[in-house]
Amino acid sequence: KAEVAKAEPIYDFAINSAICTPAPGAVAKTGRTKIAGYALPSGERGATIDKVELSLDGGKSWRTTMLADRASAGSWRLWSAEVELPAGKHELVVRATDSLGNTQPERGEWNLKGYQFNGWHRVPVEVA
Repeated sequence: KAEVAKAEPIYDFAINSAICTPAPGAVAKTGRTKIAGYALPSGERGATIDKVELSLDGGKSWRTTMLADRASAGSWRLWSAEVELPAGKHELVVRATDSLGNTQPERGEWNLKGYQFNGWHRVPVEVA
């Protein structure tokens, strides 16, 4: 209860991104797979999403995704990538960087209510 009482209002938000397709635990067919999601820049004035990177191996290596539309300050931006995934289990991971150089951290800061968690988004998938 004491932590809840000490909680302060949220005035700014943290850079964040997520994978929307495929869903966690999905089973995809071998071959080309579309991976897509969204990214949101930090709450700093004028920040836009500059780059979204995707990892097919749990964050060991990264590739740049395609960004939809034009960047707009403070606005979400859709991203996508067409990739070849071999048969087996994979951990897809996404991270974003904004125009002010803020990059989504591997692990977000913990807080009691989970607000603004912005660690890398991870989605396990299986390719058969």
